[in-house]
Amino acid sequence: MELVTLDRYEPGGRLGTGADYEVRTAVDRETGKEVVLKRPVPQMIRLNQHGGAESRTQQLLQAHQALEPSVPGIVPILGYTDPANHDAFFGDSLGHEYRVTVEERAKGFPLLGDHMARITGVPIGVGQNLFALHPLGQPAGQPAFPVHQVILDVEEAFLKAGFLLLDLRPQNIFYQPGSGSATVID
Repeated sequence: MELVTLDRYEPGGRLGTGADYEVRTAVDRETGKEVVLKRPVPQMIRLNQHGGAESRTQQLLQAHQALEPSVPGIVPILGYTDPANHDAFFGDSLGHEYRVTVEERAKGFPLLGDHMARITGVPIGVGQNLFALHPLGQPAGQPAFPVHQVILDVEEAFLKAGFLLLDLRPQNIFYQPGSGSATVID
């Protein structure tokens, strides 16, 4: 995880918005890889009410720094910016400083889409329909319940580092049917 500047990234579209954060796609100009940029919800920034989100961002960065270098099942944070006014990059006029995190883009699809999924093009029924049509098998080299095992492993890694995960829900768990692997975001 490194300190970065946003000019390293080619901005893309919005993936979604949660209670505290907006997530957008981008491409890393140095590596060519697709990443996601996460910032506090713009309306909160505009009203200068994003202090809580900024505090959670700082705690998240500390948690990831405390974890072992590569914990399987966790989508890594690749970088973060210093708090600054990022209006020019995002094309808005919010007028306040905030931090942006850069994360690897999760592979697969979320186990459950959110209310904006239809608008952003996330296949909200895929998880439920896929498991109904093709119950989870056991890919070679994977545990009997790969999604459950990843969740338990991620929880254990955070606990060992002294942190509790409070936002572990189906929308934050991405599954890849071909490999039988799962990853946790947020």
